[in-house]
Amino acid sequence: MKKNILSILAICAALLGCQKNEISETRTSGVELHATIEDDASTKTVMDANNNILWQEGDQIVAFMKSSYRHKYQLLSSYAGKAYADFEPVSSGNGGNLSAGTEWDHNVAYYPYSETVECLKFGSNYVIDVVLPSEQTYAPESFGNGSMAMVAVSEDNNITFRNVLGGMKLQLKGTQTVTSITLQGKNSEKLSGAATVTAYTDEIKPAITMASDASTSVTLNCGSGVQLNETTATEFIIALPPVLFSQGFTVTITDDAGNEQTIETDKENSVLRSSLLVMPEVTLDKVPQTGDYVDEYGIIHGPGVKIGETVWAPVNCGYHATDYKYGKLYQWGRKYGQGYDENDATTPTIEGGGISAIIGQHKSKSNVFFTSLSRLNYDWLSPPDGNLWNSGTEDNPVKTEYDPCPEGWRVPTWLELDELNNNYSSWTTDDNGRSGRWFSGPNSYTASVPQVFFPAAGYRYYSSGGLVSNRGDYGYYWSSRPYSSDAFSLYFNGSDVGMTSFCRAQGYSVRCVQE
Repeated sequence: MKKNILSILAICAALLGCQKNEISETRTSGVELHATIEDDASTKTVMDANNNILWQEGDQIVAFMKSSYRHKYQLLSSYAGKAYADFEPVSSGNGGNLSAGTEWDHNVAYYPYSETVECLKFGSNYVIDVVLPSEQTYAPESFGNGSMAMVAVSEDNNITFRNVLGGMKLQLKGTQTVTSITLQGKNSEKLSGAATVTAYTDEIKPAITMASDASTSVTLNCGSGVQLNETTATEFIIALPPVLFSQGFTVTITDDAGNEQTIETDKENSVLRSSLLVMPEVTLDKVPQTGDYVDEYGIIHGPGVKIGETVWAPVNCGYHATDYKYGKLYQWGRKYGQGYDENDATTPTIEGGGISAIIGQHKSKSNVFFTSLSRLNYDWLSPPDGNLWNSGTEDNPVKTEYDPCPEGWRVPTWLELDELNNNYSSWTTDDNGRSGRWFSGPNSYTASVPQVFFPAAGYRYYSSGGLVSNRGDYGYYWSSRPYSSDAFSLYFNGSDVGMTSFCRAQGYSVRCVQE
């Protein structure tokens, strides 16, 4: 399983404004038990648009008919989808005897049915041992069936169910297909597992106490996945015992590719009985798809542009919309690039070249531009190495450890750049205000053919001082192919386009291609 754990810190402040929506309560009864609605409110195993709980086909409850013997009752199918219902007996834990006992003064019922539910009379009230599931099943805009525990106490067969739990509603946007959501408090709050429910006989609302060994997490299982939408939030509702998250909580969301994203807050939040803690809408970070260009900052730029047989990256290597609008400038064969001038986030330190690869390729030197010792050398590296960006051939390139392109991408070969410049636009300006040209490779240039924009990013000069020049007027883009003591590149300006070669100590742009 891949883990792409991204912390969405922006939600932390927003969580302070959480809403609480009341969950309506139902009356159930029936030896049939009959369920009616209390105070014109409804209760449900699945919620409707008004937070009313509706019974579903196959719903079962456990009933203690004035004794500690457990009986199973099932919904009559004609009541499915209603807020009231009749239930018929199915089986008994009293040797098949389905009649009511005489030990207690009340009937006690609990939803959902489980063979492990036990009930004891305690004074004038009743205590029920239950287990809250550690995994709930997703239901659209509702609780999963069997997740919302309810309890009832009545002197006859007309029983009124009251909600034992509350819940949390998450509202998510994005492009992911969500397969599970796990909630965990930051102060070891108990959220699932063994618990004791107290059902009172004097109209007091029921209470629940979690066992000391109960679990501190609960998971919403979304099956094969729930597809999110980028514009409309999808609701995910998790049933929870009333709980104070005194130090906040963490929500881990897993998608169908095994990627995880985390929403968290350190703020205090409370879940109340019979109400929903409604969290603000959150847009999940995009998850890279196969073929996406994901830069060194982890930003997803989407798929590349296929021109001929080559897929070109959508932006220059080192590009950042705020910090490096033209990308970075790279000395040939180096892994790290540098900025242009004060309009970029950083400008490099200038040091004399003729250094070893161990020094020049080290991360500590990532913002250093090494000048050439002399025009006879033309290189920042000593001794020169023509295989720094391609340890294979032009026809079968092999990416090296010094290639600056992100995973799945590499520096283009001479052949790929040479094919790209077969056709191109006139000198123009893109939507970001950068001058440059559109290149369409083997296709005659028109606005409708596949094309990629190369901005005129200028260059940094190899000689002492490492001066920058011609941003907005010239573009130079490295290939991985060396030539004598130089290396080949694509160049263009307002009047000319072609392939050229110059010293490897120059700082040029790089446009990656897909491996």
